[in-house]
Amino acid sequence: GGDAQSASVIEKLRSELEQKEKDMSALKDRLNARDQQYKALLHSSSSSVAGGTVPRSGLQSTRSTRAGTASQGRYVDIQLVGGQGVGKSWLLERLIKECDPSQLRQFEEHRVNLVAQYNLTIEGKPLKMLDCSGQAKAMPVVEGWFAKAKWVVVIYDL
Repeated sequence: GGDAQSASVIEKLRSELEQKEKDMSALKDRLNARDQQYKALLHSSSSSVAGGTVPRSGLQSTRSTRAGTASQGRYVDIQLVGGQGVGKSWLLERLIKECDPSQLRQFEEHRVNLVAQYNLTIEGKPLKMLDCSGQAKAMPVVEGWFAKAKWVVVIYDL
């Protein structure tokens, strides 16, 4: 009786293990497919930026003739870049809270994007800022914006 019962338990565990391995394989396939879709999206976003259009990631095209930004072919005044978690968004949030609190809601809605553009008013003057993710997967998009910014500010943490 004991050997048959042990064999039954072992067979049940093997069957469960086999099913778990199949499930894991299916999950890996889905993950790989989604990763490929994401890479294609990043590539198309990067191509769009390089081609002179604003990517579709919650950003709004806001070319302005004020302060000559459109005539110089620039889309943003300041681009914030740096590693993940160094405080780029925190610094921008502080600036928004102190100088243009009306933009705080938009900031909260878009802070999770790979890149997010904000149109601030500082002392009555327009300022376009781009907050860029420090994630490695965002680099093609972030690099595409370098030529479209008047200033690129690198934020880092020692």
